[in-house]
Amino acid sequence: MNASYEPEAVVTNPARNSEQIQEETESYADQSESSSSDQGTSRASQFTPASTLDFTPQAVDDPQSSSTLSLRNLLPLSVEQEKMYFMLATVDDPTMYNCTIQYELHGDLDMERFKIAVIHVAQRHESLRTAFVTQAADGMPRRAILESSQIGWWERTSGDPLEASLEISRVHSHEYDLAKGQSMVISILHTSLQHHIMTFGYHHLIMDGVSWQLLLREFAAAYQDPDLLAPVISQYSAFCDEALMRAASRNDALERSRLLETASPLPLFPFARVSFRQVHTCYETIQVSSQLDAGTSAKVKAVSSRAGATSFHFHVAAIQLLIQKVLDIDKFIMGITNANRDNPRFEKVIGHMVEVVPLRCEPQSSCTFTDLLQDTRARVLAALASPSASQKPTSAEQMHTTECNVAVNYIAKFTQDIRFDQSTLRYLTSQLARQPYD
Repeated sequence: MNASYEPEAVVTNPARNSEQIQEETESYADQSESSSSDQGTSRASQFTPASTLDFTPQAVDDPQSSSTLSLRNLLPLSVEQEKMYFMLATVDDPTMYNCTIQYELHGDLDMERFKIAVIHVAQRHESLRTAFVTQAADGMPRRAILESSQIGWWERTSGDPLEASLEISRVHSHEYDLAKGQSMVISILHTSLQHHIMTFGYHHLIMDGVSWQLLLREFAAAYQDPDLLAPVISQYSAFCDEALMRAASRNDALERSRLLETASPLPLFPFARVSFRQVHTCYETIQVSSQLDAGTSAKVKAVSSRAGATSFHFHVAAIQLLIQKVLDIDKFIMGITNANRDNPRFEKVIGHMVEVVPLRCEPQSSCTFTDLLQDTRARVLAALASPSASQKPTSAEQMHTTECNVAVNYIAKFTQDIRFDQSTLRYLTSQLARQPYD
């Protein structure tokens, strides 16, 4: 662990107990309530030009409830959350797992109505009211469910066209105080009475990308009419309990040993700009975008269909072939993301439910691509049919001797635009969490 790392700047101070955390959240709520008491006027009556910018963070508080926040029983983190927590303790970047998405809205925006919608939705899902605390007794992280959400609220006015790009950077670089349950920020930039830039930021510990898509739809539905929302069937804690029971009942020591046999680090790619892997205390993401034309996309679907596979299997097979040809290896482990939404009880749960499932890859130079595609399909289906393969990291060595050499996050459908009452919320851009891969 890096000696300069200060845990309280990232997740929590291990010396603080739950009573101290409660006192701090109560103090924060009192300050937030007083700072937001003057926000009840309509947007039309308070629009101001760019020369009178105001950038004051505020907490979204329910004016109908007490400002006192109480902590319920402390709960264990999920396996994937523990992996993230452990990783945060080994890097110098507290914003590593920040996720930020930006949209624009053309039309009227009733700010007070939107705040009420956000509060209503946050009260429905415990993940939006979760603090991450560490008890001094054992030093282990725990989840604490708060009575009220601590979503940060930033609102300002500017006619500068460059402010949108600056705003997403501000939100993405925000350091969340997870010990106080401050894990989400909503920034509203009003460029005119009929144009608004909405930037949503959250820490990856509280939810995954599928959950964000579900949450955004709930914000929009609650803004139109809270009665449109379906009842919440399950909370994230129920998902965690079931996942832990599954993990405890499994006996997969043999399979894990087979996986780890082939999970030694890959050679560097020939186009690498360094000659050896260096130790990092922070990670950055290099993003390269490429779009298949309609003809190529149709061919991918056709080839997949003839082989009884899907486009996902096709892309996984293509990545295997690339690695096998470029690095001249025939055994490695590919991590594929699993949304964990097969159980109807957890289909609409908001939380960090995604897991990385290790897939044993053994592409052979003598086989055809169709053979590889069919073999990939069989391996993927077998891996996803098995109980959760997630295991808790127990040491820094285990974190860096990862089960996966390559990680693939395949997203079949991403919601670009969404109806927001009489307007449309249009996707602009996003900055996702940085992952410890090279």
